Amino acid sequence: MLLQENKIYFTEEAKEIFGDIVDYAYLVKPEWLSSEEFDETYVGIKQNIRENSHEIKVNGALPIFINLLNGKSFTLWTTEICGVSSKSEEDYLKEINQMD
Repeated sequence: MLLQENKIYFTEEAKEIFGDIVDYAYLVKPEWLSSEEFDETYVGIKQNIRENSHEIKVNGALPIFINLLNGKSFTLWTTEICGVSSKSEEDYLKEINQMD
């Protein structure tokens, strides 16, 4: 993971989830977010990745951009916590059924 200017790159972490089809992945600092808050976002993502390398969680409403080698790209976003996890369907179904 790399913090460079107003972007947080996590290409290697995205490759852990999606595979070698990922060209690059990052999120960009919105104009309305202070530099201090963006630095805190970076620290939070870095801590989460240390705890689970197959998961990227971003607190806040910051969209993640992912570009694929096949020319396709997409963003992931939400209004609270954005998460992407590498899981088997079996594990997903177990977890979803254990939610309150």
